[in-house]
Amino acid sequence: MKLIIANWKMQLDIRESVALTHRLMQGLPFAHELVLCPSFTAIAPLHELLMGHSIRLGGQDLFWEEKGAYTGEISAKQLHEIGCSFVLVGHSERRKNLKETEAMINKKMIAALSGKLVPILCVGEAYKKQLTAGLADLHLRHQESIVIAYEPEGSIGKKAAPLSSVLKAHAVMRELTRKLLPGLKSKQLRVIYGGGMEEKLAPAFLAEAQIDGLLVGGASLTMRTFAPILR
Repeated sequence: MKLIIANWKMQLDIRESVALTHRLMQGLPFAHELVLCPSFTAIAPLHELLMGHSIRLGGQDLFWEEKGAYTGEISAKQLHEIGCSFVLVGHSERRKNLKETEAMINKKMIAALSGKLVPILCVGEAYKKQLTAGLADLHLRHQESIVIAYEPEGSIGKKAAPLSSVLKAHAVMRELTRKLLPGLKSKQLRVIYGGGMEEKLAPAFLAEAQIDGLLVGGASLTMRTFAPILR
């Protein structure tokens, strides 16, 4: 089963998020594991709505401290208690627009795992440097896992990268991650693709064993464009 993560960014309000989630629930069963990453304000309502369903929730970001005087931030513990089991870390938009550094991203990775969340580490063309920095000092226990989302910056919101180049990058990322995290079990790592994903491309990408799933942005905002990817 592949992993499909929907990143709704700052696009849908609570009413729109609930309405789309209702439609996704009615469309079950889908062929893949589904994680929704809505705006922070929509997480709690969606958690209540999804009680007993297989759809899971993720945060779009987190802070590296558990608590304290950090105005506007949210911790792994707070995300977990409102129903999240995943969290995006180091998305290219945060690296670019909010100047997140590799050191900050590494601390967020450690905090996510400590807070019982599965971190989704987003990397781009500089994935070797970003993986080396982001995975530093990580020690996964047997029940913990991570997701690496490869999103070439030139493809986000535009055209997906060529499948051949994605497969090559994924192979290198798997090998590098195993070197950085000795003893890592295959079930503890999933490498997915994001950037310019749409219905007509999804089957080819998901058919590849090297690609464990997709991180979907704009195409996940409507049932018309998202359901065909899930099916």
